[in-house]
Amino acid sequence: KLFGWFDNKFVDGIVNLTATVTRLTSYFIGFFDLYVVDGFVNLTANVTGLLGGTLRKIQTGRVQSYVVLVLLGIIFLIYFLI
Repeated sequence: KLFGWFDNKFVDGIVNLTATVTRLTSYFIGFFDLYVVDGFVNLTANVTGLLGGTLRKIQTGRVQSYVVLVLLGIIFLIYFLI
């Protein structure tokens, strides 16, 4: 009886406590992964898609357009840096 009581109260108590701690830890890690890690990955993907969609509109394939943009960029840099 004594060993049965010890097993039920102490050994099973330690096992159940370990299970509860493990379950709570896994909930926290799952929450962190879902909202922080996946959230950051999704944010990066959304920003990349938005920038790509925006840059696609100004990408014409014409060399003359690119030369004009480069010259405007150089003028802008010279104006604000000097």
